[in-house]
Amino acid sequence: MWLPTSLKITGFASWAFWRQSLHNHQSRRFLAAHFRDDATNNFDTIAGERILVIWDPAVIDLQPVDIWPQVIHCRATNKSPQLSFYISFTYGLYFVVNRRSIWEKLSDLGLAPSMPWLIMGDFNCVKSPKEKQLGVAPTLYELKGFVNYCVALGLLDVPTTGCYYTWYSNNESNPVWCKLDRVLYNNEWLQAGLYCSAHFNPPGCLSDHSPGIVSIFDHAPTKPKPFRFFNMWADHPNFLATVEARWNLSVEGTPQFSLCRRLKALKGALKAFNQQHYSHISTRAKEAEQALQDAQSQLESNLGDVALRDSLGDLRRKAVFLAEAERHFFYQKAKIHFLKERDRNTKFFHDIMKRNVTRNSIGAVPRADGTVITAAEDIAQEFVDYYKSLLGTEAHTLPVDNGVFEWGLILSPEHTGSFAWQSRRWR
Repeated sequence: MWLPTSLKITGFASWAFWRQSLHNHQSRRFLAAHFRDDATNNFDTIAGERILVIWDPAVIDLQPVDIWPQVIHCRATNKSPQLSFYISFTYGLYFVVNRRSIWEKLSDLGLAPSMPWLIMGDFNCVKSPKEKQLGVAPTLYELKGFVNYCVALGLLDVPTTGCYYTWYSNNESNPVWCKLDRVLYNNEWLQAGLYCSAHFNPPGCLSDHSPGIVSIFDHAPTKPKPFRFFNMWADHPNFLATVEARWNLSVEGTPQFSLCRRLKALKGALKAFNQQHYSHISTRAKEAEQALQDAQSQLESNLGDVALRDSLGDLRRKAVFLAEAERHFFYQKAKIHFLKERDRNTKFFHDIMKRNVTRNSIGAVPRADGTVITAAEDIAQEFVDYYKSLLGTEAHTLPVDNGVFEWGLILSPEHTGSFAWQSRRWR
């Protein structure tokens, strides 16, 4: 596993690699000579030299937090710009019983104080049956440990390109493909405004696993968002009046032109309407709720204040109205239409919204020549070029040669009349 660009960390999670390349004493001597302070491993915790992590100290500080037989958990701090996050390298053992300690250890880490967190490596298990082709189908017993762990901690797969199946059995008589290697991140990673993508290359000759390249970078600059109608607008008492004022504009021209002009005028009016009544809806809802609580506290110490008591009704109605508007806003943003109306807005809605934004974004695209592009402008142009190649380009057509029709048999006027007569009979 690699983390290129501004962060440089290399993780090896392969017993076969070390077994075929370096014997135990040779590997220790090599690491001691070249990576005395810039590498960590779990060679002392399990036989077979499972995990090795190397980093560039000029770019990043990596502090091992815990080292276990199947996990190396570190805290990474980039020097410029300043960025800290947790990163865990895994190498799951072959049997379900032996892998349970991975989920227990990682679950304990996930319950620690929140911080952006990446988990990557060879988990030696799949998350769903579709991640395995041929061979014996995975059972629920084999899947549930990994799936329950990801659900409990809210872990998601990072956007991935390249090889979908990251392991091949290299057995021509009994081939099996599986997605055993993956990269996961938590909700705090999204909340920090970070973005990452993973690209898995073909395994090559040294291993039966695909090497993964993880790129970490900020989101690409966002373009102006298209106009969107928010359902919460319809609950405002001035909404219909705002729509009617723009829809009743006098426009001269064709019906199509009149419709376009009215819609354009209405769009500007609704944007101003949203800015006036609903901009920063979460802040408005929080301030309204706080104003209501402050008034209630003041009335508690001054029960005879009639004006304050009368104002509570307006404050409560405003707080409820804005809270409902905020709830509808996040319902629509997160596209959670199946939840019951009585469910209130929680942190869950914010997490779903951030996940949808990340899921819809495209951080890397492989070209036909095998290179991977990450720049937003290059990705957009690659899509344009791809669909142009599918649709084709304009070409000149040859003129119709009427003389071709004279090469074959031609219907005589008598035959034409006979066909017309038969047609009338059929009708």
